Amino acid sequence: MPWRAAPIVVWAGIFFCWAMPAWAGDAAADERAWIERYCALLGDAGITLGVDDAWQQYRLFAVYSWVSASSTAGMGSKWQRLDVGVSATRRATAACAHLDSAGLIESLLG
Repeated sequence: MPWRAAPIVVWAGIFFCWAMPAWAGDAAADERAWIERYCALLGDAGITLGVDDAWQQYRLFAVYSWVSASSTAGMGSKWQRLDVGVSATRRATAACAHLDSAGLIESLLG
């Protein structure tokens, strides 16, 4: 993935894996289309990022979100309020399940 595109994919992952409600409705149905649109806009700016590569990175980022959220929750209230960490862990867990991130990891390591 081009280095210029990486930060944007990460921020998109943060938005979808943490900020969105627990994977319901139209948001989940439109994810792939949003990634496609993002890649098209990058292309308009002269940056090449394939949709399949961006989609794979997006799915993997859900795992990074889960690791971050669960380790924060595991610290109790030392890093932030416990309810915030637990809520983020629930959302990240739902995102990993929705995106079949474990299946992707298995296929990449398989």
